[in-house]
Amino acid sequence: MDPQEELSTTVFIPTWRRAAWLDKCIRSVLEQNPLPSEIVVAVREEDEEAGTLVREWISRSPIPLRLVDPGGPGQAQAVAAGLAATTSEIFVEIDDDVEVVDGWMAGLIAPFADPAVACVGGRMLVEVPARRVPRDAGCLRWYGKVVSNVSQLPADSPKAVDGVQECNWAWRTQVLRTIEFDPVLQFDAQAMWGLDLTLQVKESGWRVIYQPAAKVRDREAPRDPSFTRADRPARIYAHSRNYTYIMLKHLHGLRRLPFFVWWWGMGEPGSYGVIKAVVDLFRRGKVVRIETASAFKGRAEGVKLWRKGKR
Repeated sequence: MDPQEELSTTVFIPTWRRAAWLDKCIRSVLEQNPLPSEIVVAVREEDEEAGTLVREWISRSPIPLRLVDPGGPGQAQAVAAGLAATTSEIFVEIDDDVEVVDGWMAGLIAPFADPAVACVGGRMLVEVPARRVPRDAGCLRWYGKVVSNVSQLPADSPKAVDGVQECNWAWRTQVLRTIEFDPVLQFDAQAMWGLDLTLQVKESGWRVIYQPAAKVRDREAPRDPSFTRADRPARIYAHSRNYTYIMLKHLHGLRRLPFFVWWWGMGEPGSYGVIKAVVDLFRRGKVVRIETASAFKGRAEGVKLWRKGKR
């Protein structure tokens, strides 16, 4: 089966006050070969500029293009609205500030020729790429670390992974409808929520694929001010909270022990453990103390939420 010809596809774009970027995003999708079956854009009622733009595109789009109201803020809520609006077999989600590259649609859909594939994530072309991307990016190491920056991995062919970056990814629609959008993770900017979804399907025997041929250019539009990365203590708290909860949820039995040792003892630059905090303390002083406190508060909350969910 040629998946490009046989599988119907919906490209879903949630947006929030980024009309200028959204315009370029829609235009780039409509330049793809093959075209998707339809485009669905989630626009909140108060985002009048984006709503007007989408209605203009509806009048001239060569394929069905529809507008849905997500009913409120939050990525999971927007995706739920998009899922409810589509009957396509493949559900593709992209950010409103990306422009897709030639061959993106064909690359993203191709791995679904394997009936065991549930999710495919693509490559992100950014202005300032990571200095080094480990070869096992996107994979879960034995001690509980999910190696980051998979979307910047310059692989030559599709690769089986444990997680891919949200918002340049595609799902079998029926699979996505059967898994839980965990309400615990619908917090702050909903950090790591996509990892929870991919780990859920992996545990059910499905495959998750990184497809480097499915490329988008990230234009890095301004974020919602309430979720700015400049507020590092808040973002560190949210990341530490969600990551702790996800790993305790998906690691079982004795696998949690090395995770505890690594996560609390070492940690990583975005979420200090004891050793990394001590190493950086003399170099960054008060900042390290503040960020370490945020990381450990987030970890403690993640443990609390996991234990509550087990009852």
